[in-house]
Amino acid sequence: TPPGEYWADFGFLAAYEHNTRPGTPDTAEFGPLIEKTAGRFTHTVNLIWEKQLGAGAAGKYEFRYSYQGTYTVSSAFRPGIEAYGRPSDHAYQAGPVVAGDWHIPGTTGEIEYRLGMVFGINAKAPRRTVLAQVEYEFF
Repeated sequence: TPPGEYWADFGFLAAYEHNTRPGTPDTAEFGPLIEKTAGRFTHTVNLIWEKQLGAGAAGKYEFRYSYQGTYTVSSAFRPGIEAYGRPSDHAYQAGPVVAGDWHIPGTTGEIEYRLGMVFGINAKAPRRTVLAQVEYEFF
């Protein structure tokens, strides 16, 4: 949906992964992406279902979700929290993050970043996972 037009911004993820390694199934994933900004707070929820396809594929859908909540101090500094869950694996993680973006003077581009670390909430989850993402966007 166009940003800011409805009570939340909605998107939809649809992806297909083709594996070339023999005996490895392909994967399809899909689900809604929802983001709500209220004042300086932004909340993002992604609900994703995954299904293996082809030879050797598991017969069931796998569900996973993620949540990110941030507080905008400035466009370059948005501290927050992220949480991830895979109910089928009984794996849950959460932890602090920081995100932001910088406009590159003299261009139509910007650099976006996200850094953080999530920790396992239960024994089935990885003890800790480092999150690092840097993107260059141009229009």
